[in-house]
Amino acid sequence: MRIIKLTNAILLVFLLTACNATYHYAEFIRPSNIYIPSKVFYVGVINRAAGEQSTATIYVEGVPVNFIPGLPKMAARKTLNALESQVENLERFRFVDIEWDNSDRSDKKFAPKPFTSEEIDSLCAAYEVDGLLAIEGLELSIRTNGNVNVVSVSDDAGRMIQVPEFTQRQEVSLTPLWRFYDGLSLKMIDEYQKTYQGVFNQSTLNPNEQNDVNVSEGSLIDISVLAAQDYHDRISPHWESGQRLYYRGNSNELLSISAGLEYTGDWETAAKKWMKLTTSEDEKERYFATYNMAVASEMLGRPKTAKSWLEKAREIEDRKQVSRYMEIIEKQILIYDVVDSQLGVQ
Repeated sequence: MRIIKLTNAILLVFLLTACNATYHYAEFIRPSNIYIPSKVFYVGVINRAAGEQSTATIYVEGVPVNFIPGLPKMAARKTLNALESQVENLERFRFVDIEWDNSDRSDKKFAPKPFTSEEIDSLCAAYEVDGLLAIEGLELSIRTNGNVNVVSVSDDAGRMIQVPEFTQRQEVSLTPLWRFYDGLSLKMIDEYQKTYQGVFNQSTLNPNEQNDVNVSEGSLIDISVLAAQDYHDRISPHWESGQRLYYRGNSNELLSISAGLEYTGDWETAAKKWMKLTTSEDEKERYFATYNMAVASEMLGRPKTAKSWLEKAREIEDRKQVSRYMEIIEKQILIYDVVDSQLGVQ
C-alpha cells in the first residue's frame, strides 16, 4: 500500500512538472453548517451546564476512584472562551456574557429544560441581545492507568479549586450540549451535543522521575478548543484549508511571476503582471496567464471575476482542468452568496 501511495505521489509530481503547474494552499470561506438569521448579531452567552459542585469522574484502569468538583465548570468556561476567540475572526456575532447562578445545579440531570419563550424574551430584553447561546449540559471524565494526586490551585479568579495531577497518559472525554435561542422568534433554533476525546501524555525526565500533568491546563484547554471549533463552524461562516492549481509557465516572464508569487504571496501584484500576458502572441503563454488570472481573482475574493477569466481561458484552449476549476468556481459563487446572506451583507 505504501509503495502504491508513493508511486502515485511521484506520478502526481511528474504530471504537474510536465504541464508546468503547481498547487497553492490557502484558506477558503465556508458557510455555517446551520442557518442562523443574519439579524441575530448580539448574542448573550450563558453557562448553565456546570456549577462549583459539578464533578468530573476520574477512572483508574476502568474503575471510578474520584469525583473532582469544579472541573466541569472550568471546562465550560474554557470552551466558551475558545468560542469567543474564534468568533472574533469574521465577527459574525458579538457576544455578551450573562452570569448565571448554578449554585443549585445538580449532577443528576445532564441538562435543564430549554428556556421558555417568556424567558428568552425577558433575557434578550434585559441584556439587549438578539439571541442566546448556552452550554446547558456538560460531562467530563478522565481515564488513566497511572497514579492520581488531587491538589489545590488558584483559578483565574483567585479562588482555590481542586485539580488532578497524573503520572501516566490520560484519555479526556468532554460532552457539551449547546442550545441556541432566537430572540426574534423566541424559539430554540439549534440543539447540538457531541463527545470529544483526546489522549495526552506526561513528560518523562528519567525512568525514576516524572513530571505531573495538570489536566486543568494542557489537555483540558486542547479539548475545549476542539469542542469550540466544531460548534463555531456549525453556527458561523468559517475558513477551511484547500488548494488550487495554477501554472508556473513556459516562459521566462511567467516563471518570474510565479517565483515572485511563491516568495511574497502577493496575488495582486502577480495578477497585474499576468494581465499583461493575456494578450501574448504565444497561445500557450496566453492560456496560462488567462487561467492564472482566474486563480488570482478567486484568491482576491472575486469568484465571479474568476469565472469570467475561465471562460476566456476556455476560448483559447478547452482543457479538462478548465472544466474542473469551473465547477469549483461555480460552487464558490454560491458559497459567497450564502455567506453574504449569513453575514447580512447586501
